[in-house]
Amino acid sequence: MNILIFNVGSSSLRYAFFQDDKKVHEKRIESKNLKKDVNFILKNIKEKIDIIAHRVVHGKDNKKPLIINSTTIKELKKYSEFTPLHQPHEIKIIELCKPYCNKHKIKQIAVFDTLFYKDLPELAKIYPIPKQFKIRRYGFHGLSHTYIAKMFPGNIISCHLGNGSSITAIKDRKPLDTSMGFTPLEGIVMGTRPGSIDPGIILSLFKQFKNYKKVEDILYNKSGLLAISGFSNDFRDLKKSKKGDFAIEYFKYSLIKQICAYQATLEKIDKIVFTGEIAINNPEIMNSIMASLQKRLRIKSFAIIKTDEALIIKEEVNKFLKN
Repeated sequence: MNILIFNVGSSSLRYAFFQDDKKVHEKRIESKNLKKDVNFILKNIKEKIDIIAHRVVHGKDNKKPLIINSTTIKELKKYSEFTPLHQPHEIKIIELCKPYCNKHKIKQIAVFDTLFYKDLPELAKIYPIPKQFKIRRYGFHGLSHTYIAKMFPGNIISCHLGNGSSITAIKDRKPLDTSMGFTPLEGIVMGTRPGSIDPGIILSLFKQFKNYKKVEDILYNKSGLLAISGFSNDFRDLKKSKKGDFAIEYFKYSLIKQICAYQATLEKIDKIVFTGEIAINNPEIMNSIMASLQKRLRIKSFAIIKTDEALIIKEEVNKFLKN
């Protein structure tokens, strides 16, 4: 079976093509025109496409991938308010593929980042909020953390470090807890997101601005390392100034604090694994983080690897279609 996979971010588009379980194409595009780029990809893959699969960040309570139709798209649009940096772009890709899929009778399938956390322990899943509001921890970057769990057995702390970052405590390939929660705002400090903050801050912002979209924009686009440095959230820029150095130190502090907290969750840590662009592209920062963790946790086993979300999407699609 030939599977085309789309993985879209706020400004980039990744795609991969699997032919009979072998990855034959993979590319990342800095996309300024999604329609043009999607049409180019569909036109230039010469092999027959059987399935188009999409990474979709928020699947809410879905416990398996979904075949995409008009009802599914409406459902996914409802979740966009929880993941405004990603879900709208993912839905746009799905809709751009629709004419091609209708013409060639190809199914589209959504594979969710939240699937990895479908059986998260109750203690980690709930918030101390009245049940009537149906608020729970969903967790994100699940496809990336699934890949780490697949690669390393035992008690693992998996760290996906990018513009969005999340940490997951994994025991025997199953998550016990994760830093992102009801939305991808929670957890460690991120590029333009604050991570975990006093909820009273959000109430104060609403009191000041009385505008949901304004507060949403502050929390998703104007906070995090960008707010701390005052000029950038890009590590290449941050490493060039004292203000940037402080932002990097804050990131390290936030990350180390979260990892150390998960020692209590796991009791024993076999390995700490880092992935994502920050981990891959900043060896001096990662060496400093690992040295600090080695001192605090007395652990010597670390790994920095490239994740493979496309592979996990392909495997989830195969498993879903077999069942």
